[in-house]
Amino acid sequence: MSTTPTTTPAITVRSLADFKRFLALPGATVQVTRNDWMDPAKTTHPVRSTPEYWAAKQVQRLQAKTVQFTSGSWLQFPKAAHVRFTGDTVTLCMDQDGTFRAQLVYQLTAGGARAKP
Repeated sequence: MSTTPTTTPAITVRSLADFKRFLALPGATVQVTRNDWMDPAKTTHPVRSTPEYWAAKQVQRLQAKTVQFTSGSWLQFPKAAHVRFTGDTVTLCMDQDGTFRAQLVYQLTAGGARAKP
């Protein structure tokens, strides 16, 4: 009896609506991979200086305009013009002017395994 290995489908988000649908999936996980407002080695913010800020986290509460993660952090959904989507990566413009000089980047995973690009 042969078994075929199951694979996690690749995650591809192309819009804010896709991102919200992804966050609603069971086991959906995000991880901050870049935050231009703070360096993981030099941060002084009491919450963001903890290793948990940079660790993978799942959705605790999803609302129309915000999402709360299991770490206790919140993300307020920005205007669609301030978000870029590339496969399993979501990049937010932190400057709020659409220039993307300062970015917050989330890596998306499903079921605990990183999706293949």
